[in-house]
Amino acid sequence: RKTIQDILEISGVVTVRYQTNILAAESGILESVLVSEGDWVEENQIVAVIEAENLENALASLQQQLTTQTRNYDRFLLLHQQTLLGVSQQRQSLLAAVTDAEEQLASESRLYRLGSATLQSRESAEEQLADAEAALVYFDQEQLITVQLFELDNLDYLDALQTIRDT
Repeated sequence: RKTIQDILEISGVVTVRYQTNILAAESGILESVLVSEGDWVEENQIVAVIEAENLENALASLQQQLTTQTRNYDRFLLLHQQTLLGVSQQRQSLLAAVTDAEEQLASESRLYRLGSATLQSRESAEEQLADAEAALVYFDQEQLITVQLFELDNLDYLDALQTIRDT
């Protein structure tokens, strides 16, 4: 039996149909090559291991940044929970003020109908109720803005954490 090389003689140039030069993003010492010449490789396949001290230092720095940023995010969430507790207490106080003002107005109205209270005291009770209701409405609007600001800050923290992880 003869090989094809013994039978045919071909002259010309052989070209590689698919060839890619791979450049390392960082310089370093080549530790190992995981493929051989002529092997097919897939996208994202590791083809070589390079010992790059600069990358290791950068990775350690990024891990520290991630730890610090995660702590800051956890602190941010705890502070928000603390704020929500205070907000809940403030709203309860405002609701109690509205209830007290409603009871005062009802009492002044009864006394006014009986002739035991003046029109001025009844109108004063109405103003107190209006003020208490306005304070509650303002507080609720302010809290809506606070929640929206929290959501934006939360997205910023999550984006920052993801950027560090990606890097």
